[in-house]
Amino acid sequence: MYKCKNSVLFRIIIPLSIFLFFSTPVQATTLTTSGNKFTIDGQAKFLVLAGYFDGMDSPSPSVDLTYLKSKGFDGIRIFPNWWNELSPLVSDSDPLITSDGSLDQDKLNKLISIVDTANSKGMIVDISFAREVVEGNCSNPGIPTSVLCKTEFKEGVIAVARALRSKTNVFYDLSNEHDYVGVVDFPRSDVLDLKNRIENAIGTGSILSVSTTDPNGSTAVGIANGYPMDVVNAHFASGQELNSNISAALTPGKLTYIGEPNNTSSVPSYSTQNLISAVVNAKKVGVAAWTFHTDASFYLNGVSLQSKFEAKSNELGFVNSFKSAIDSTVWGGGGNNPPPPVACINAAPDPSVVPDMSSVVNAVASENPNWVLEACDNYDFIDEVVKRLRAGQGGTRWAYEAKRANPNDPWKEGVSYYYGTENYPVAGSMSSYEVFAVDVLRQGCPNNPSINAPYWEVADWPNNPPGTFNVAYMYPKTTSGGSLPTPVMCSNGVPTDPPTITNIDPAIAVPGQNVEVNGTNLSNELQLTDNNGTIINVEGLANNQLTTTTFMVPLNITPGIYQVAVTNSKGSTTSTQSLTVQVGGAPFSAPITPAIPTQGLPTNLGQLIEQIFSWSLYILGISVFVMFFYSGFLWLTAAGNTSKIGEAKTHMTNAVFGAILLLSSYLILYTINPDFVKNTFNLPGLGTTNSNNTISAPLPSSLPLNNAASQIRLLNNLLNEYNNYNNAVNQLNTSNKSL
Repeated sequence: MYKCKNSVLFRIIIPLSIFLFFSTPVQATTLTTSGNKFTIDGQAKFLVLAGYFDGMDSPSPSVDLTYLKSKGFDGIRIFPNWWNELSPLVSDSDPLITSDGSLDQDKLNKLISIVDTANSKGMIVDISFAREVVEGNCSNPGIPTSVLCKTEFKEGVIAVARALRSKTNVFYDLSNEHDYVGVVDFPRSDVLDLKNRIENAIGTGSILSVSTTDPNGSTAVGIANGYPMDVVNAHFASGQELNSNISAALTPGKLTYIGEPNNTSSVPSYSTQNLISAVVNAKKVGVAAWTFHTDASFYLNGVSLQSKFEAKSNELGFVNSFKSAIDSTVWGGGGNNPPPPVACINAAPDPSVVPDMSSVVNAVASENPNWVLEACDNYDFIDEVVKRLRAGQGGTRWAYEAKRANPNDPWKEGVSYYYGTENYPVAGSMSSYEVFAVDVLRQGCPNNPSINAPYWEVADWPNNPPGTFNVAYMYPKTTSGGSLPTPVMCSNGVPTDPPTITNIDPAIAVPGQNVEVNGTNLSNELQLTDNNGTIINVEGLANNQLTTTTFMVPLNITPGIYQVAVTNSKGSTTSTQSLTVQVGGAPFSAPITPAIPTQGLPTNLGQLIEQIFSWSLYILGISVFVMFFYSGFLWLTAAGNTSKIGEAKTHMTNAVFGAILLLSSYLILYTINPDFVKNTFNLPGLGTTNSNNTISAPLPSSLPLNNAASQIRLLNNLLNEYNNYNNAVNQLNTSNKSL
């Protein structure tokens, strides 16, 4: 009996739990595009993804994603199929998309699990496809083995897209570096055929892109606009530096995704700071998303991503520190808006502002004459000079002078003095240092006593004649010996009148997007005022002519309509054009949620009682029929076994008594109170549904239960039928015995 109760309980609880689970909406991470930016759940955000190329072979993707999320990554880039080995190339032995275009169900389940895990952590997933990594029945000249044919590749990609159609945190690279001749060979016609077939299969809500092997940013723009695709997907994997051509990959109206900056191992000398500078620069110019193209994820079979990072000091340094760097970086305008103007360098004050350093230089030269003669061969002399200067007047404003803006290549004969507004130069901002270049030795080597005499002067570079005092910066102002452009000098323009505003561009923006205010006599001080009079102070960046001020819409701003005001030293003005701040673009279709059926269900207590009574009669009829059928079968197959015959009789008797008890309820209720069996009845203490304080509960019209006499006749008929059946069975049993 106990086991029976438990069985019934679990049969009820388990289906009910499953129903409630699937009928409860799950908050999904929704990735959309808005102008030149990605949005997550309606909020524009600069996204940093981590390469997770071999994630399908990771022993614990959940652990990897938790680690990446804790470090500040917003998502991953994963290949459903990936090489077993890269050197030499070995095809994927356990691919999701197989050689005939079908999907391996276990691998598909793992991909779905990875996407769902990322979704639960608020992360997005770039799913990148590559046909050359799977051994198939076609060949490409640049691949040593056969490759997946185009037809089968397309079928597989479409099948994956179908399986992920309800996932709102994914976007796609339909063919990684599709134009890689001899290796990929998946031209525009195939890309468009695949794109059209995907959109026919799952709709146009997915975010689709295709990457190029050409490191020129303008090529990626041409593909996105010309094919067209939803995203500019730029790769710089052909020997280009981390920051090359990024601005060339920007275009109005579309976001730019740097899916592959130069790989972290492609240039062995890449430092942590090089990698951080790359992502910072991407955000500054207005890129929407950037992938940390790490080779730590190229092979994850049996190992964690964290352990791979820990084996590479430059990558681990990036992972641990990039988040703070990008959080302090202003997001540039990207495609819809030009990048904010380059910070200008203030004109240098009179050289007399440089503290007198001659006594320090002469003292070091007098104490260590050999250091002076060896200054072109080592840093002993300049090291000691800088050390003593920093201990005196000027402190940390003193630093080594550097060639070509490279802090790893300091002059052996020069130092610099920073005159800017900060306490000292900020690492990584070499192009905007405001410094005097100070020669402490006449230039010329080797060991020429007439040239290497110690002295000091504020000089340009290359060296000017003695006594000439000009300003130099951390890189050459001339092209001689240098590779960087002339710095932008601040105009030191002072507004002559109150500001005027001619227009705001764009007039509709999302949080995190750059907006330009155009006019005259503008400044960096802006105020946004909503319809309730709430004022938000915003700091912008005015150009040298004070005709354009660029500012970023605050990330935490409330959507609405704002008036824009600019204030300078002569006054302030408010634009006649308002700025509308809205959140996100059109989201993906919401996940389908099973609805709870309501048609035909009771809506009040009276209807509930009516339905319970009706359902109980249906159940009664079915139960009596089943029990009589079972009992009859048991009796007929008893073969004279009195035990089984007795069991059959007991089942029949119980079924009849149960029916009599339920049907007698009408007679019992009528005896207690006839109102209980009328079409309406009163239940004291309950709310009412009409003016007579009654709750309507009509009995089923198909039942002949209009009065007590009818009820009694029905019960008598049921008992008579039972007795007749019982007598017939007894006669049959007697006949069997006589035979």
